[in-house]
Amino acid sequence: MFALGGHTPIYRLLYHIPPFNSVRYPVKFLFLFFFVIAVTSGIGIDRLREGIEKKDMTTKMIIHIVFYSGFIFAALWGYINLFEADVFRFFDAKGFKPDAYNDIYFNLHNIKRFLLFSFVFCVILLVYLRARQKRFIMVVIAFLLTADLFLANYGFYHAASWDWYISRDRFTENLLKSEETERYFVTKKTAKEFEHFIPGRSIMGSPYASLFGLYTIGGSEVMRVTHHDTFLQMLYGVSSIEDAKRFFDVSGVRYVTTSYEVADKEFKLLQSLKSGEKIAYLYEYTSYLGRFLLFTRATFVKDDKTVIEKLQSNTFDARKELLLLGVTSSNVNCLNVAKNKDLHGKVKLLSYKANRFDLEYEADSNAFLYVSDTYYPGWRAYVDGKETKIYRANLAFRAIEVPKGKHTVVFKYVPLSFYLGLCLTIIGILLCIFLVIRDRKTITNHQITITKHQ
Repeated sequence: MFALGGHTPIYRLLYHIPPFNSVRYPVKFLFLFFFVIAVTSGIGIDRLREGIEKKDMTTKMIIHIVFYSGFIFAALWGYINLFEADVFRFFDAKGFKPDAYNDIYFNLHNIKRFLLFSFVFCVILLVYLRARQKRFIMVVIAFLLTADLFLANYGFYHAASWDWYISRDRFTENLLKSEETERYFVTKKTAKEFEHFIPGRSIMGSPYASLFGLYTIGGSEVMRVTHHDTFLQMLYGVSSIEDAKRFFDVSGVRYVTTSYEVADKEFKLLQSLKSGEKIAYLYEYTSYLGRFLLFTRATFVKDDKTVIEKLQSNTFDARKELLLLGVTSSNVNCLNVAKNKDLHGKVKLLSYKANRFDLEYEADSNAFLYVSDTYYPGWRAYVDGKETKIYRANLAFRAIEVPKGKHTVVFKYVPLSFYLGLCLTIIGILLCIFLVIRDRKTITNHQITITKHQ
């Protein structure tokens, strides 16, 4: 049911039942399916070995059926290789293509890979039945499975030298001049136009930011958080650079990469880069506020829909106001934040790491400290060592209440899931050790019993 996804009605029901509703996005359910397949495959191999050792006729019959079925896989593999263009047109006509499916060439590659390895496996089963060195054949089977893992996409993707891949072009050099953790943004139109080999590398598309320690609002394609992805889609959907400014203010974007020239006095051209026949432009948003800001004015909203409406409204001023989700003014700690008061203060970044960053701020009144990092469970905030609540702000980011004066704030990532997984892993290792020791004792006792009877 999980593997078939939305094609079955039961899947939609299960997706709303704990713990299944905690999965980040539905395709991850395939991992459960793969795990079950792996376990049942191991059990099947064990039963196969037992049947062969006992010279079970049913097992032999199954192996012969599988062997002859392998020639069907071989015939299909040969057909696709000989008439790949026809198969491609068939997939295209039937709609098995993006956006609903992967690229057709990629799907054909995986189908051929499946057929080839299935044929080889079917043949090896018969060889295992007839061979005397059965342990050696089992090693060959394990080798083939490993080869399938490591060579799954061999020949499909192009290769590039590592030196070129990590080389710094002019865009990268400009972005590395950023003083702290300023983000950059590649417009959707630009990313699409430069989607060639290697997709987006020439314009430093979002997935490549971590190669050079850079920060981007786009993030990595496979690591999406729902509310952050919603924010990103809103940013991608704006009709003009003017409308995008408030989203830049909210998300801490200082640099913008476009495939067109921007005629706006708040955007300063830093660099142009020609890639093939196209030209990309790197702009600095000169009205950039920062990643860590202090606010005295906040609006408390009850749900995401209201926040989205406010963010899209031209009346919302992201420079003066915060939108706090899931709380009311009565739920906020008694810091007596002076609403609408002009705030005089500053925030300084002391250190920034993957699972922790330290800030120092100074303010002349109680305020909200806004951090344009994604709101995510597991993060904890401490003001002068005392833990404080983190609010979801501006749909996808974070805010905490801070007292006036000069103080130090620490954000730490302490995920419960990690420690729970660590405990389960340790238990699993100990259980495996116990089972190995128990099985050895059982074999030893069995051998002693046989020796006594002899």
